[in-house]
Amino acid sequence: MNWVQNITPQSWDWFFSWFSLLGRFEIITLFVVLFLWILYKRFENVILGMTWYGLGLVIEFLTKNWFTHPAPPLTLNRTINVLNLPGIDIESDFSFPSGHVYRMTFLALISNLYFLKTKNYFGVVLTWIIFIIMIYSRVSLAEHWPSDVIGGIILAFLMLKFTFLSVNNFLRHRFVH
Repeated sequence: MNWVQNITPQSWDWFFSWFSLLGRFEIITLFVVLFLWILYKRFENVILGMTWYGLGLVIEFLTKNWFTHPAPPLTLNRTINVLNLPGIDIESDFSFPSGHVYRMTFLALISNLYFLKTKNYFGVVLTWIIFIIMIYSRVSLAEHWPSDVIGGIILAFLMLKFTFLSVNNFLRHRFVH
């Protein structure tokens, strides 16, 4: 982590701190619902996707308390409290996996399916730029260790795999009978 902070000017901390607000539960969840809806256009499929997304949030919280992986020390933390908004926060003293990265990865993959389907390559590139900045900011601000970021990515891939399997299974059984 020190090498990331060493190559990141502290003047960027303000931008990364603002950017971290995009990873809040409320903001990402709104966009997850939106992209699930425009991707599947069926209420049942959105519910299946949100169920797996929500289960991922529960797994994130349980995993943090199961692994008890301590967060980076406060002496390394460079987050600036730029906006103190009320929100849904489930606090934990532990950092594995990163919830910001879990939510952002889930959203990035869902939105990219839509962007690829509609051949909106600007949307694809923009999504991955936002994704990379989110990952980098979590480590640069010392909110998470790199292993926490990797854990968030893996959790999102697993929850999306279950989402796609259940939606495909639902569609297959619904239209067969």
